[in-house]
Amino acid sequence: MEFLRELAQPRLVGSTAEIKARELIEKRLKGLGLDVVKQRFAFWPFFQWLAVKTLLIVLILYLITLWAVAPQHPLAAAILAPLALALLALTMISQQRYERRICELDPAVEHPLLSALLPSVATRFETENILTTIQGPGAEQWSPHLLLMAHTDTKSQNISIVARIISVIGGLLMTLLITVLLIVGAFVPEAAGSPWLRVPLSTALLIDIGLALALIRLTVHNESPGALDNGGSCTVLMETARVLSQQPELIQGMRVSFAFTGGEELGLAGSRALVAQLEQHLGSRERLLVLNLDGVGASGNALLTAEAGLIPKGINADLVKLVSDATAERGIKLRVLKVVAGGEADHIPFLEIGVQAVTLAHFSRDTLAVHTDLDTLDKVDPQRLAQAHEIILAVLDRLRQPAPRNAVSEGSCPTQKTSQ
Repeated sequence: MEFLRELAQPRLVGSTAEIKARELIEKRLKGLGLDVVKQRFAFWPFFQWLAVKTLLIVLILYLITLWAVAPQHPLAAAILAPLALALLALTMISQQRYERRICELDPAVEHPLLSALLPSVATRFETENILTTIQGPGAEQWSPHLLLMAHTDTKSQNISIVARIISVIGGLLMTLLITVLLIVGAFVPEAAGSPWLRVPLSTALLIDIGLALALIRLTVHNESPGALDNGGSCTVLMETARVLSQQPELIQGMRVSFAFTGGEELGLAGSRALVAQLEQHLGSRERLLVLNLDGVGASGNALLTAEAGLIPKGINADLVKLVSDATAERGIKLRVLKVVAGGEADHIPFLEIGVQAVTLAHFSRDTLAVHTDLDTLDKVDPQRLAQAHEIILAVLDRLRQPAPRNAVSEGSCPTQKTSQ
C-alpha cells in the first residue's frame, strides 16, 4: 500500500504528479532488477471531442424539428425519423474514427483553419508508456506471451463515470423511442396530435436533450487522486512484477510483459501508441494475450470486460474461458461483460487488430467515486488487490509450460496447461 499512497495524487497527463508517478514506476521496476523501456509519444485528444459534441448538437436540433412538425406532417416526420438514428450512429463512428488516429492526427496540420479559430482543438499532449518484460526459463520466440497492462494517468469530470455511461445508454434508448413514436404517429392518424402520443414523445425528447447536454457539457479536470482509477491496478502489476522477478519459475516456458500506459483517460492514447509499435516493443502478436487492469480494488465482485462497444467481435472466447476457468478454480466469482457502452479501456485497441484482450476490474458503490475528487485511498480494499493478484497468478499457472524434461519435441508448439 506504500506504493499506492505515493501514487494516489491527481495526475492528469502533463501534470507534475503524472510525471512523478511515471518516475516512481520506473524507479520501482529498475529496483527489481528489470530492464525498462520508455515509449514516448504525443497525442491530440480534443479534436474527437469537438466532432462528437458538434454532432450531438445537430442531433438535438434535428429531434426538436421532428417533434415540432409531427402534428401537422406526421408522415414526413416518420420518414425522416430514422435519420436521427443515423446521426447517432455517425456520432459514434466519428468518435471511434478520430480516437483511432489520436496519436497521428495533428489538427494544426490537417485542419489549420479550424485550429486557428479554436486553438484548444490543436492542444498537444506528451507522455510515456513504461514497459518491461520478464522471460521465464525455457521461453522461446514462439512461447505464450501475456501482456499485463494498467494506465497511470487520472482525470476528473463534472459528471461521474457512472452518470456518463447512463447518459450514453439512456440517449440511445430515448432516440430509439422517439423514432418509434414518430412512426406510430404516421400510421395511426388519430394519434398524431393526441395527448397519449405527444406526452410520451415530449417526455422522451426532454430526457434525450438532457442526457445529450450532459455529454456536451462534459469537461476534464485534474482533481481525482485516482486511487481506484487506476492506482490499485498499478499496485497489483508492481507486486506481480516483484513476485515474478524473484520466482521466474512461475512463468516456465513463457514471457510476461508489463505496460504502464499513459494517456488512457484522454482517448486510450497510450494503448494506441503501443499497438502502433507493437512488434518493436513486444515482438510478434501471434502468441500474445492481453490482460488489462482498470478499476481494480473496489470492494465488489470481479468483472471481466470481454468486448468493445455494443456489437461483440467474438474473438476473445479462448482468453475469456482461460480467465474464467482460472478464477473458478480459485473459488473467485467473476462476471463477464460482453456489451459495453459509454466506457472504454486499454484492451480495446488490441481487439481492433485481432489480438485477444480483456479488462479486469472490480465494481461496487465506491466505483461511483471514479473521475471525482472522492477517488481516494479509503475506497481501495486491500483484499480485492490481493484477489486481482491471485487471478493473475492463476492465469499464469494455466499458461505455464512444462519443465524441459517434460517439454514437447523440438519445433512443436506448446499448448495451454490444463488442470487435472
